[in-house]
Amino acid sequence: MGAMFALVLAVIFAASFLGALYMFDTRKSHDMVTLRPATVFLRDLFNAAEADDTDEQSADIQYFPIVMPPAASRLELEAHTTTIAPPIDVIDVRTFVHDGIIYRIRSIQGPERDAVCLDAEDRLWACGLQARAAFNNLTRETGIICEGDLFLELAIARVTCLAGEDDLAVLLVESGFALPDAANQDDDLFLAQTRAEEENNGLWNGGWRYRD
Repeated sequence: MGAMFALVLAVIFAASFLGALYMFDTRKSHDMVTLRPATVFLRDLFNAAEADDTDEQSADIQYFPIVMPPAASRLELEAHTTTIAPPIDVIDVRTFVHDGIIYRIRSIQGPERDAVCLDAEDRLWACGLQARAAFNNLTRETGIICEGDLFLELAIARVTCLAGEDDLAVLLVESGFALPDAANQDDDLFLAQTRAEEENNGLWNGGWRYRD
């Protein structure tokens, strides 16, 4: 009788323990699913900045173009306009952060923030860092005015920006630190690319070659 009673108690204890584990795992999984990608990025980005203001932030901004296209047809969009005074929190040559929103400049592509390139004499240089510096140099006197579409759920905006009276995308392409994206047929960007190539500006000095 004593053995039977002990067995019953063991079964009850095991069932209670497994039930508690199930509830914990379910709650944890739910929390993970409901976190917004942009929120996670900004949390990690700002935590890194607070931990060491001099440390280079290593957030992988390339995650967001992967997230956006499949989600675009299902997420709410709203027209968005903003004016940002310098200094601007630049992530890479076409990405910056302001008031908790990640902004992506339309129509261009460029080196990642920590990219290393080869120049005409096969010497290595920090093209990603120089591209961010070019962005800052072009906007440090004027700031920028941007308009476009904001993905509310992701806190990501795709925008066109002016630096003073000039299109920032055109300025970045002309400086040699950005290229028109594959789908873009804008004449101003094409002419800016031609000028940059003729003058060996930016990455054209090495033919847009990245270190392997």
